[in-house]
Amino acid sequence: TITAIEPRSPAEQAGLSKGMRVLTVNGQTPRSLVDCHRLLLARATDLAVTLQVEDKGQRRSITVRMVPCKDLVKQRFGLTLRPLTDQEAAALGGKPNDAAVIEQVEKNGPADKAKLQPGLLLTRVDDLKGGDLLRAVKFVAAKRPGDRLRVGFLIPRNPGVGELGTELVAR
Repeated sequence: TITAIEPRSPAEQAGLSKGMRVLTVNGQTPRSLVDCHRLLLARATDLAVTLQVEDKGQRRSITVRMVPCKDLVKQRFGLTLRPLTDQEAAALGGKPNDAAVIEQVEKNGPADKAKLQPGLLLTRVDDLKGGDLLRAVKFVAAKRPGDRLRVGFLIPRNPGVGELGTELVAR
């Protein structure tokens, strides 16, 4: 049973709502919440997911077009990220999941207004650090226009400075 829908999310846009029961995911019946999550993520190359739902005794099919994490970050914050390579992580004495490299910053977007630049290493999103960084998309997805997102970053050319921080304002 759906207990909450993120505002402006693909689920909301497709017509899903709180209280609906998910009966099938792409034609397969999930046995548990974990199994439902697995079925949703199994379509990594095809972002359209078809759900059979029950709402107030009526059954219907709803197709949800999922948004890749990188697109969501770009839409909300004007920022393109990529994971650290093994070589970059080794040079910093860390692991690839410890940070993400800022590849592009959209002119006049939230990241540009916060003075973030390509090449900086994003190390924290709100309270998630390091290995949790990739899970931070749930925080990004929940942000509404005007909401703030705290980020921490490193300047790789100046490792002695330590982590710096700033806030981005969602659009």
